[in-house]
Amino acid sequence: MIKLIDIMILKPHESINEERVNEIANLIINEGLWKHPIVIDNKTKIIMDGHHRYHAAKKLGLISIPCWLLSYDDAYLNVLSWKTGESFDIKGIIDVVDKGTLYPPKTTRHIITREIEFQPILIKKLRKGLSHEF
Repeated sequence: MIKLIDIMILKPHESINEERVNEIANLIINEGLWKHPIVIDNKTKIIMDGHHRYHAAKKLGLISIPCWLLSYDDAYLNVLSWKTGESFDIKGIIDVVDKGTLYPPKTTRHIITREIEFQPILIKKLRKGLSHEF
């Protein structure tokens, strides 16, 4: 399920490249659209995929952003290390978030073997923080 989620409750687990955040923020402004939901764990609100988009949204002052709600228990989700390609310990991700620290950029790779349809949303709607399910 995709829902608009308050940006303040989302929890990153990786640091970001500020230059990439600026590129994404500029792209969002120029297009006036949010094209891809951020993937989060529904229970913990940990960001699985979309750290740069999350930071771009914060930079743009968005109140809520479209999030695809998954679970670390979902059979169609695999978490790997970007460096080794081996399975990544999910408990380590949760521990990092609980400690308030961050992994370096591109430490984890969340592979989702399920597709979901998403219609782009006008940015002005995300500034209003509308409650909406897709």
